[in-house]
Amino acid sequence: MFIMNCYDDVAGIVIDEASKRFSPLWEINPENLNIFKNYCDAIDSISKEFDGESFEVEVDEITMEITIVLECFEVLIHTKKHLFYELIKRSVRFGFSTSEDGNLLVKFVFPSLWDRV
Repeated sequence: MFIMNCYDDVAGIVIDEASKRFSPLWEINPENLNIFKNYCDAIDSISKEFDGESFEVEVDEITMEITIVLECFEVLIHTKKHLFYELIKRSVRFGFSTSEDGNLLVKFVFPSLWDRV
């Protein structure tokens, strides 16, 4: 079974494409990128725990915030010390919705990775 990796298989590609569009006025901040990669690792853990189906990643062209949507069947959390709550605390916004198939969509919005040159 193939397990998709949030950063390597999806987010990294989207971020590279956005960086090309934003240059030469903006460049990626390496420290912010490392923090973001840690968020992606946490999302990978959550995806594995809750049998994630897919990731969707996009960069807002105006705010430069990064949105990651994880699709999974359900999320059951039994403690407030769960990694899920740590991600929520670090996100700009988060939310829930449902897919056309009735799966749960968990949306995290993270701050921009880019600095003005």
